Parts: sequence; C-alpha cells; structure tokens
Amino acid sequence: LDNLVEEIMLQAEGQCRIIYPAHYDFSPAVKGWLDKCHALQWLLRYHQGKKVNGGNMRRFAMRNGIKHPMRLSVTDLVEMYHNCKEQARHYMAQSPWLRKTFLNDKMNVAIDQGNSDEANRIKGMLKAEAQRKTWQDIQRVTKPRGMLSVTRVEVERQDGVVTEYVN
Repeated sequence: LDNLVEEIMLQAEGQCRIIYPAHYDFSPAVKGWLDKCHALQWLLRYHQGKKVNGGNMRRFAMRNGIKHPMRLSVTDLVEMYHNCKEQARHYMAQSPWLRKTFLNDKMNVAIDQGNSDEANRIKGMLKAEAQRKTWQDIQRVTKPRGMLSVTRVEVERQDGVVTEYVN
C-alpha cells in the first residue's frame, strides 16, 4: 500500500506544472537584492504592528546582510528599502547578461572539475535560452498585430475609378 501511494504521489508531482513569474532572468545578484527588499518589507510590516513571525523575520534579515534588524527605525528602513529597490531595478535591467555570465561560470567550474554531464546540461540550457530569445524576437517583429482600426479605405466604382476615403 505504501509503495502504491508513493507511486501515485510521484506521478502527480511529475505532472504538476509550477509556473514562476518571469519578470527577470535568474542570477544570484538579482536574487540577493530582491531577497533584501523582501526582508525590509517584512520588517516594515512588523513595525506597522502586523502579525509576523519575529524569529524567521530576524534570521532572514540577518542572512540578507541587515545587521541588528530589530533596532532599525522606520525611517531607516524606508530609506534602506528605497535604495534597495533602486539597486534591484538596476540589476533586473541587466539580468539577461548576468544570467548568461552566471551559467557560463557554472559551466567552466563543471569543466574544471571534469563533470562533463553537468557541463553539457548547462551548455544545453544556454543554447535553448538563446534560441528561445531569438524566436521571441522574430515573432515580435513578424507577428500580425491583430485588428487595427481602419484609417483609410479605397473603393472602386463601377466606372473603374478608385476613390480613397481617409478617416
């Protein structure tokens, strides 16, 4: 019975699709700044008197480079949050390049360690992402834009004269 339940769970997990937001390409630098922003938001919620788990909040903040998070004032937190958000936007704008360098570094480490399977997997990821980006650019340029409003109409009369009506 346990084996049957385990097989059913594995099959369900295999069919599950987790859809992640894709507003940026993953890289450790972007993740670090976004996590720091989330920690600051959490601290601001704490100072607003909302119910939060204080221990988890403090550990998460310290893990993201915020020293003595419980001693910070609201004005300090707001200022830090705005600076952090600006840095996150800066890194998110550079995220495609950062991701490519991150994956290239991981591939080089795998090659240096002699792990050819991992190097080939990362190389395949880089190739697939480059192809996907190329096709997205092609489709964006060549894809018909749907139904646009009519601004000009040409009508041919019975005598063969074409009359143009402009909106």
